[in-house]
Amino acid sequence: MRVVVALLFVVAVVAMARPAFAAPPNRPTPGACDPHDPLCTSSPPPQTHVAPQIQPQVAPDRADPPRSVPPEPFILFGTFLVFVIGTVVFFVFVPLVVHIWAIVDVSNARDEVFGPPWDNSKQAWLTGLAVAFMIPFGHLVAPILWWTQVRGPRKRGAPVGRPFWMTGPPVVGPPGAYGRPPPNGPGGPPWS
Repeated sequence: MRVVVALLFVVAVVAMARPAFAAPPNRPTPGACDPHDPLCTSSPPPQTHVAPQIQPQVAPDRADPPRSVPPEPFILFGTFLVFVIGTVVFFVFVPLVVHIWAIVDVSNARDEVFGPPWDNSKQAWLTGLAVAFMIPFGHLVAPILWWTQVRGPRKRGAPVGRPFWMTGPPVVGPPGAYGRPPPNGPGGPPWS
């Protein structure tokens, strides 16, 4: 490897010492004749003196306006910028606002809407919505789940569904709660 680097260095030094396209010494440049050469038949062009043309001065208020820049690059860049800003707003800020709205809505809802208190559905929804802030794309998925499984049923007056991360069937409550028959008949449980 060191040998290759040394050879490349030597080639670079030699190339810089003698330019490749330099005219060889002792030769006239093409198109020029040596005046002492008898074979040279071309004569130098006659020297004619041409007076420079004087441009008339134009008053500053009547000067031509500068050339305008074509609008196409600005239109394309503006369209791209509007697209990028719209995408960021649609995929970041709108779901973030809806996500915060979902947490506030679930926390302010009555406990009875989520089913019996021993099932902890409301707590599971709040925990899932809070954890969704940390999960990649969670702020996109959690508001959709809240909209379809919590907000929709609440508006229709139906009970709220359990979140998918609560595995297993609902927990059975204590006897005598929420319409279940008491264990010792109509008198109620022995501890009442």
